[in-house]
Amino acid sequence: MLTISANDFGPIAKGTVELKPFTIFMGRSNTGKSFMAAAIYALMTAPMQGTPALHRRGVGFARRHYWPSAVGRSAGRSRNIRPIIRSLRDWAKELDVDDWEAGKIAISELPSPVRQELKRLIDQSLRAFAGNVIQRLHQTYGETSGFVRRATKPMNPELTLSRNHPRLKLDVQLTSTTDLTPEVDIAQIEVPVAPYRNLLAEAGYDDENERMLFFDIFNDLESFVMEQVLVGLPLESFYLPAARSGIAQGHKVLAASIVRQSRMIGLEPVNIPTLPGIATEFLSHIVGLDRRFRRRRKQSELQDAIDFVENQVLQGRVDIDDSYGLPYPEIVYEQAGMDPSPGKFTLDHTSSMVSELAPLVLFLKYLVAEDYLLILEEPESHLHPGAQRQMARGIARLVNAGIRVIITTHSDMFVAQVNNLLRLSNASRRWITNHGFQPQDCLRQDQIGAFLFQHDSQLGGSVITPLDVDPETGIDEEEFVREIELVYDEAVALQRVRAK
Repeated sequence: MLTISANDFGPIAKGTVELKPFTIFMGRSNTGKSFMAAAIYALMTAPMQGTPALHRRGVGFARRHYWPSAVGRSAGRSRNIRPIIRSLRDWAKELDVDDWEAGKIAISELPSPVRQELKRLIDQSLRAFAGNVIQRLHQTYGETSGFVRRATKPMNPELTLSRNHPRLKLDVQLTSTTDLTPEVDIAQIEVPVAPYRNLLAEAGYDDENERMLFFDIFNDLESFVMEQVLVGLPLESFYLPAARSGIAQGHKVLAASIVRQSRMIGLEPVNIPTLPGIATEFLSHIVGLDRRFRRRRKQSELQDAIDFVENQVLQGRVDIDDSYGLPYPEIVYEQAGMDPSPGKFTLDHTSSMVSELAPLVLFLKYLVAEDYLLILEEPESHLHPGAQRQMARGIARLVNAGIRVIITTHSDMFVAQVNNLLRLSNASRRWITNHGFQPQDCLRQDQIGAFLFQHDSQLGGSVITPLDVDPETGIDEEEFVREIELVYDEAVALQRVRAK
């Protein structure tokens, strides 16, 4: 399981988050929930920095293009790689037929020069990963001052990604890029050997042949091992910020600003309005939507989740409409159950609930797929309590469809419904269907991780505390219960006040 730790990072003094299929951040405003979510987004998207979306074409394609290979520089003419290739050839000669046909062999069983070279290549790729994390954080928060927590003593903000199997620790010191050496153990990773049998048996020992052999073998091994080292990271990640409705509608203003200035191109500088990093990426996804590339899914668990959100929460359909002849998509909503239909409405003529949820529906229809990460801030925003309950069911269905979800929330109603869906997993199938639920509404204890963000006055920042997730009682709701009790006590006190 992946864990992310933060120390002296923005408003966060310390804390660790263990990512689950469904991860929930709770706590008061300005305690660092969105800050941590954005940091996780930076970590999850750093491997793709500079190689956008290439990995979507499948594992075989990913192994050759997921990482900019470090092998090319290693095989440069100024470096003596002959001892590495010779040791690999000598080792290969000692293998018998059974060894080759076994298919894979642990890295610990390879010759020492080969192990050292492979470890060096992996370290180099992971250092590039750490550098990408820092770039992504700068894109998200601005300069270093954006994630250095203000305090009376010097701070050294740190973000750490770790996992046990295979062991990986990527420690990023955010105020210093001088030492980004990762801790990684690749010894027990098994690599394929059969594809290299003929290559190693070929004659030819001149420099050019050996460099080509080095590149062919180590480029493939490096890509294969990196896949194993980063196992558990999502294939793609998307972030839907809390202000998504305004940003989604803001693309018209941005486009209009560019159009107004276009006639002055070449005559004077063109000033393009800027947005924060996450908002810019979110908007670029919205503007880039194209009906021609909508994912064509047969009825599936993901399609079922999309249909549920539209039918039970939105009570209508959301899509993009290019019939207006504009160079960017127009998001439209059509209400269900109306005969005759009143037609399609743009977001500026719909309720706040529709405009908040429309981007989520579009991301699900056009961008999100199984094993992707979806970070959603405040899914309950602008939703009636009844719609919040249905929204919790919609997210549960997304999780059960293989989508990883992180949310931030302030809603006791939403968390209470999540707890009910957790209890639902203990019910029989007959009880579930007789009470209006479906099996895909159920959530298991091992699917959920909940974390409370609280300000600590002594530390001068927030502390992240994992909350118990009990299969019977669900997520600890003490934070909400405390506020409800305060409201009740206040109401009792006011009942004693006579009207004047």
